[in-house]
Order: sequence, then structure tokens, then C-alpha cells
Amino acid sequence: MKTGIGGRKKAKSSRKWPQRLTDAQGQAVSVGKGEDEMSIETKDLWQGAYLLSEGVVLADVEINKRYDGKKEVVFVFDGDKVEELSRKFQLGQALCNVSRLKASVNQLKDLIFKK
Repeated sequence: MKTGIGGRKKAKSSRKWPQRLTDAQGQAVSVGKGEDEMSIETKDLWQGAYLLSEGVVLADVEINKRYDGKKEVVFVFDGDKVEELSRKFQLGQALCNVSRLKASVNQLKDLIFKK
């Protein structure tokens, strides 16, 4: 099952993203998910960076045009613990390594501006 922005439930999709990704330490991150994994979409750069810094898989980066012509970015994350970590972030209970968080913010910004 997939939880979209604002907690709404969505059907599973088969997204393919050919780019090789690395985590904050430069280690390769596998892209793909098993049947029991959740998927979260967020437009929040800091939430995305937090999830990435905690080892959640970045499955996709969608860049959409809004009604006013501006672009908006949606990060899609997959993983066993994505729902729990997302809830902690939204409740203000998230704790993480600041160096990894900074590296994750920079990694997401690089992805955004390369597209």
C-alpha cells in the first residue's frame, strides 16, 4: 500500500528509476521494493532528507508543473520503516545525525537541479 501526500492511501505503482543512488555516506542504495514495503510521497525537502539520512530508499523524484506554471518536486520513498520515520518527523520526534542530514539535503538538491 502507498501513502500519498497528506496521508491519503494510493494503489501500488511500478515505478522505474534508472539512476544509481547513494546514501549520505556514499554507499550504493538499492532501488526497488518488496511486497510488504510502504511508499510515501512528500514535497518537503527536509522530510525527504531526514528519510534519506535514515536509510530509506528514494524510489523516484517527480517534477510536476503547477496550475500557475511553476514546478513542484515530489519525492517518493519506499521501505519497511518509511511510515514510522515519516510519522516521527511530522510529530516533531525525529532524531538524526546532523552531518548525514546535511549530506542528504545536498544530495536531494543535486537531484532536483539536474532534472
